[in-house]
Amino acid sequence: MSKSKRVKAISLLAASSLSLLTANPLKADEEYPTGMYGSISFGAGEVSSFDDPNGAELEFDFGLAYEVGLGYDFGKNFRTEVSYIGLSSGFGGTPLGVDDGDFEMKTFMFTGYLDFPIENTKWEPFVGLGVGSMEIDAEDACAVAANTDCTVSTFTYALSGGVNYAISSSTSITAKITYLKPQDFDITNAGLDVEGIEASTLSAYAGLKFNF
Repeated sequence: MSKSKRVKAISLLAASSLSLLTANPLKADEEYPTGMYGSISFGAGEVSSFDDPNGAELEFDFGLAYEVGLGYDFGKNFRTEVSYIGLSSGFGGTPLGVDDGDFEMKTFMFTGYLDFPIENTKWEPFVGLGVGSMEIDAEDACAVAANTDCTVSTFTYALSGGVNYAISSSTSITAKITYLKPQDFDITNAGLDVEGIEASTLSAYAGLKFNF
């Protein structure tokens, strides 16, 4: 082989090796983009049944649940998200001697997600752990009086699990179940202190996740 041909062969080999070395990272970046994303989901949820410390048992119905989030995706397996979650869960007021009403819950949550994309498919299961603050409005369960305070904010943690399904390079359908556990809270109903109320919520959502 002549010297010029040998140089051309070495050059072609080097170029081929460089393209092979760079192909996988580029492919990975395309499949697992990083950066900001948004999400919006709707579903249904309920407050767990619990015994009021004064002995009244409250049972709740499923109500509208929704979540709006803004997050940052670090790549294949990890992302973080700040979200606002709303839930209205109805109850029968007979045990309390009041009309039927709703518990309104508004939650700001910071959540870290671990994603587990299934290779060569559009499916991406995930789990999440979050912390935040929940505002609980139980006014419908309380008497209308000057010495009534049935709205409280409390620390809350969240556990989530679900799956994303890619419908394009930037948009996925997402479905998940979220368990919210607020810290035990106290209310004042017509001057009567009701302490140590323990509750939780369980909600199912479906929506969209889209990269910016």
